[in-house]
Amino acid sequence: MFSQIFFEKMSLLREKLLKAVVLTRKAVVLTRKAVVLTRKAVVLTRKAVVLTRKAVVLTRKAVVLTRKAVVLTRKAVVLTRKAVVLTRKAVVLTRKAVVLTRKAVVLTRKAVVLTRKAVVLTRKAVVLTRKAVVLTRKAVVLTRKAVVLTRKAVVLTRKAVVLTRKAVVLTRKAVVLTRKAVVLTRKAVVLTRKHLVITT
Repeated sequence: MFSQIFFEKMSLLREKLLKAVVLTRKAVVLTRKAVVLTRKAVVLTRKAVVLTRKAVVLTRKAVVLTRKAVVLTRKAVVLTRKAVVLTRKAVVLTRKAVVLTRKAVVLTRKAVVLTRKAVVLTRKAVVLTRKAVVLTRKAVVLTRKAVVLTRKAVVLTRKAVVLTRKAVVLTRKAVVLTRKAVVLTRKAVVLTRKHLVITT
């Protein structure tokens, strides 16, 4: 009778130990999967950080180009205004020259002088207008570049957001697997303790 009871207890202990071993192995497998997912999440997070930094750099460049474009546009506006003022003065002088020419031949010399001044002012106005056109074109080019860089920054930011979301999902899965592994490990520990208590 004693040997039969002893063998039954030993068989029960063996079954419990086998269950504990199985649970421990499952816990190890789940822990390894959790580690793999965590590593993948870390890689995706790093990629997201790199893309975010690139997006920030491109956005800063776009801001700089936009500011330069604004400065050039303002200069072009100032030069255009000066050209308009000079053109108006030239028109006024030309009208005066016409009036003086009509009044008398004696005043023709004065009219010629005024006409020459008007021509000089007109040439200056033309030069300033050309400069304003050049600056306006440069401002347009810089604005386009800024728009392109801003779009690239937006695309990179969106990619970074997607990668970050994927990393969060993988991290959550890793946490779930880790919790399951902890539960299985605790069960294995409980079974092992029971085995130790029974054997002692």
